[in-house]
Amino acid sequence: MGIVVSQVMPFPFSLTTPISREYLAACSAPVATTSPTTRAWKAMSPPRCSSRDCARAGKAPSRDALINALETVQSLDLGGFVGRLHGRGHVASRFVDLSMLTDDGRVRV
Repeated sequence: MGIVVSQVMPFPFSLTTPISREYLAACSAPVATTSPTTRAWKAMSPPRCSSRDCARAGKAPSRDALINALETVQSLDLGGFVGRLHGRGHVASRFVDLSMLTDDGRVRV
């Protein structure tokens, strides 16, 4: 018998989403500094969003310009992992994925 866990991001070791494939390719590149882990996977995604939003905030981004950039995103596709933001909704994603931890400690998706 296993345990079912929920995740708010796609499973990083699955090849079903472009963002997962990109992550695994980056971790296997000759210059990679990390092995693929769930922790590294979760650390990769927010900076991708932030760099895009900072660019949208203009050449001299301020707090208000960054907030405006974030609230006008509407839809952001990070490679199969889609987020939506607007002025009254600050929950970027409603994605939930279920995985099962098997008796021997492996993850089954």
